[in-house]
Amino acid sequence: MIRFFLPGEGMEALLEKGCSFDPAVGSKILTLLKAYGGNGPLYKAYVLQGADGTPTGALGIFEGGGNLSAGPALDYDELAEFAQMSGLRFVFGSLHTACALETRMGGELFTSPAMAYRGGMTGANTRGIDFAPALRDVYRIIRDANPHFAEHNPFDLWLSYTTRLVRSGQAVCCTLNKGHIPVATGGIYSTGVGVGVIASIATLPGSQGKGYGRIITQCLVDRLLERGLTPTLFCREESLSTYYGRMGFVETGNWGHQHFEKA
Repeated sequence: MIRFFLPGEGMEALLEKGCSFDPAVGSKILTLLKAYGGNGPLYKAYVLQGADGTPTGALGIFEGGGNLSAGPALDYDELAEFAQMSGLRFVFGSLHTACALETRMGGELFTSPAMAYRGGMTGANTRGIDFAPALRDVYRIIRDANPHFAEHNPFDLWLSYTTRLVRSGQAVCCTLNKGHIPVATGGIYSTGVGVGVIASIATLPGSQGKGYGRIITQCLVDRLLERGLTPTLFCREESLSTYYGRMGFVETGNWGHQHFEKA
């Protein structure tokens, strides 16, 4: 059973339980719910339940894409039918989740490691860190560091989305400035279910190899640990797991991004 989320009647507890099956993805579902509401035109949240009403997962849909926290008893046949009827373009979740949907719906699968931090406070040097940067500088750094970023994230849409998260207190962006010039960035883009997701770590091409990404990551790690949250992240590439592993992150499995529209 897939129930549309509405506040009240214990739905909050059911959604929280559904999000707890995959805390990193669940935190994305809860963060967008807090930023946009659960029954508006832009964002919709759903509780997935078994025949006895027990939560089996949670789903959040934003602009045709879904974040899915799935438990072991989730009915993938029902979910695939729902995804097709809803016109979902992709679903992000665990690799197991993505593979289960690929079997039923086809499409193209992308995957890479998910990681969680297992160390203590890093004592990172916060000199030059700006936790209230101009978002245009954040976008410019990510775009210049990753040639494919702008292709999938037009500035106006990214700015609207990120501004909503930041102004609602659901996300934090920062830059590392050298000589008053922003050269690296990163952020905490979702929190909930005991974790915080670090994302969009990027350094301008001419400033790479100087440890700026490490400083940004460590500052964000300490910020999450101070809040009692476990820092987590999704590697964009397999090779990055070694980089983050040197900072105290360990692999916790693989994420899966299942696109239903073939490239």
